[in-house]
Amino acid sequence: MRSTVKCNNERLGTHRSSLKEKSTMRRFLIALLFSMSVFPAFAAEPSFKCLLVGIEKYELAPLDYAENDIGTLQQILTTRYDCIAQACIDTPALFGDTGPDAPKRSVMRKIENWCDSLADGDYALLYLAGHGVKDDSGKLYLAMINFDRKNFDSAAIPLSWIREQFGDCRGKGKVLLIDTCFAGSSKNIDFANTNSEEVNGSFAEMKNVAIIAGSRAGEKSWLWGDSQHSLFTYWLIEALKGHADLDSDRTVTVDELAEYLQDNVSWVARTALNREQNPVVLNAGAARDFRLPLRAVDLNRLIDDIAEQIDLQMRLERYSRLGVPEFTSGHTGTFESQFGSLSRWVAEALRKSLARKSKKNRSGYEVLADNALQEMLRSKGITPDDLGTEKTKNLRIGGDDIPLLVSGRLSMVGDLGLSLSVDLLDTNGKTEVGHAGGTAVLTQANLGQAGLSADMSGKFAVSAPDARASRDEPLIGAVTEARRQEITRLREEATRPHPMADPNNPFAISFETRSGNNARQAYRRRALTFEGNNAYLPISKGEEYRIRVHNKSGRPVFMAILVDGLNSLSQRISTRTRGAFVEAIDLEESAYQIAPRVGLQEARKWFFEPDKNAVIPGFVDANGEADALYRFRIVDADESVAARNNYTEQLGLITIGIFEAVSKENHTRQITPNEGTGMRDAERIDVETYKGGLVTGDMTAVYNIRYMTPETLRRLQK
Repeated sequence: MRSTVKCNNERLGTHRSSLKEKSTMRRFLIALLFSMSVFPAFAAEPSFKCLLVGIEKYELAPLDYAENDIGTLQQILTTRYDCIAQACIDTPALFGDTGPDAPKRSVMRKIENWCDSLADGDYALLYLAGHGVKDDSGKLYLAMINFDRKNFDSAAIPLSWIREQFGDCRGKGKVLLIDTCFAGSSKNIDFANTNSEEVNGSFAEMKNVAIIAGSRAGEKSWLWGDSQHSLFTYWLIEALKGHADLDSDRTVTVDELAEYLQDNVSWVARTALNREQNPVVLNAGAARDFRLPLRAVDLNRLIDDIAEQIDLQMRLERYSRLGVPEFTSGHTGTFESQFGSLSRWVAEALRKSLARKSKKNRSGYEVLADNALQEMLRSKGITPDDLGTEKTKNLRIGGDDIPLLVSGRLSMVGDLGLSLSVDLLDTNGKTEVGHAGGTAVLTQANLGQAGLSADMSGKFAVSAPDARASRDEPLIGAVTEARRQEITRLREEATRPHPMADPNNPFAISFETRSGNNARQAYRRRALTFEGNNAYLPISKGEEYRIRVHNKSGRPVFMAILVDGLNSLSQRISTRTRGAFVEAIDLEESAYQIAPRVGLQEARKWFFEPDKNAVIPGFVDANGEADALYRFRIVDADESVAARNNYTEQLGLITIGIFEAVSKENHTRQITPNEGTGMRDAERIDVETYKGGLVTGDMTAVYNIRYMTPETLRRLQK
């Protein structure tokens, strides 16, 4: 029955409208998430090609981190963009070249061949990292790995030659990135006193190429040991992750790239290194058409990217504490979200990631817990529109000031993408001190958290040839035919009646109730009410209920069963709330937490064998020692388990996610809720722990059931 993973917190509200109006609102949400139009025939997009040239292991004066710079850049370019990125790092001889000039001829041939491969519609990016040198006549060169003053002709490439090759080649938009003449060499070798002004100036006449250089006249390009990168390239990597998408349009332009690099490189040079380094931009107008569409990553990866940027800001600026309110969507001036519980899940996941990074990096800052933050915002009447205004100045909790707030927004991208945009707001100065963001691909589990119900089991099988990568999905990236079919089917399923309304549903899930005042009374089945994609369980205060599951699918499955956003099964988590703040803890050292707030993917799951008929009667503490059961019972909202943890927006919601069980080898108008689920006193229970060889695979179904009093349901039906 166990599958221990991280937990993330979430909430979801109910709607105050008639049932008919509510169904209309649900259809509006589905239309927002899934346009029913067919996939268009896309016009051919410009190709994005990169060549990354770097020298680290110089025989005379090695340059630390150049290899790491290029390796990380190549990985980011090929995973975050539809990019063909070639790398040329420290290779003494390519193409069978031999002799003392072999490194030079090999690199020149690599550049020449790459330039010849460019087409008129291509975006092209050339990155150079290494020592810039100058001969006695003042001519500038890029030094090769075996450079020595005695072998200028055979071990250095004239920058004029690189300029001619790149300037004369084809391409719709061309960008040259220069990170040369690193400071901090481990040996006292004078590379001809070449400065950035001379290196940058040698490329200034390239009118058809935009140039971004790591430093301006009289400055050096510094290494940043804390990051294991050069300072310029570290921020180039972060920019290309999507953080430079300042207007959140899912593309990165030269202007955005330049602005992001200039702001962050100069900031860290002064703050962390006590140096001056200011990137310079030349001929920016030459690449006005250079627009790189970001390929989305998964939501957890994107949240962690954003947390990394915030963590750096906290450390370098020595902020002591920060708060992360729920993410917003649209411009309503409230924290209500069109994305259901997803906006709270994202905020909680970000809090936890920040708490873990603060511990790992020994940063010392504290992350405000959700319940303390929400209480503070409510007590001061602060809305999203107030963040960064006079209302948030000098915020304090228990005598501690909260100097930084995160203002986050969600928006849909195409059919299956979610954009996150984050501003860091200094509450004392009432200023924006940073920005991060990007686009993530929504998963079926994410959509379940948004309140949709669908049964996708057995509907996405495709033949092997169709599983290969196909053309790009606009603003998201390359999509396989299998994934494209899945998206199409999911659109259809999300507009159909609730899947539990089908008597032939392979997962026969039902609800049974009894009076909470008589433990001897038998449970009786309680019928659900269906309206469109919605399902409602009428139940009164004081009643107990349990969830019966009959797996008639013919195959084993794992199930995540959440009640009011809380897992019905205890699990270890990597953070905990201590006082008003979130604290990171080691997962293996943490205790099992009863009814933790989690997301579907992260939840510890129940295991159901084929034809298994079992009941979940309450919150179960399966800790391997003294297992305990706390029965589900309907109570006033403020007495519920979720309310005690301040998760009231998800009161009255049961979410069930069904996942494939695969072998490890194949593991690829709103009504305020008046009721919630509480815990009865603990009872002993024996929980059989699953110890087989199957693990959680893809989610094949998700069911959302809202429960409420019969009186509330009747009001909705009017």
